[in-house]
Amino acid sequence: EGLTYEEAERRFPAVYAEWMTHPAQVRFPEGETFSEMRERVRSGGRALRARHPGQCFALVSHGGVNRTLLCEALGMSDEHLFRLDQVHAAVNVIDFYGDEPVVKLMNAEP
Repeated sequence: EGLTYEEAERRFPAVYAEWMTHPAQVRFPEGETFSEMRERVRSGGRALRARHPGQCFALVSHGGVNRTLLCEALGMSDEHLFRLDQVHAAVNVIDFYGDEPVVKLMNAEP
């Protein structure tokens, strides 16, 4: 948390190498696994949609959260998480038709 990729690699070289090889399987020291984070994020996304049915709302978050929600919307497996680029301040738009997501915009730079 709060480290650049370079800092994380320097401080935790073995964990970093595992993360780059198998991003969905690693647990950072004093952190959560990807599956734990994924479930927390997806649960939060469902709660927001339930709280705002039929409404437009904005979620401001980190790239990992964005990638997780986009992977879910696109039906992608966890192993392909880093195939989705997320620049700083990226804008993504996911519309929902009932429970069906449609990705309208992804990784747009403001």
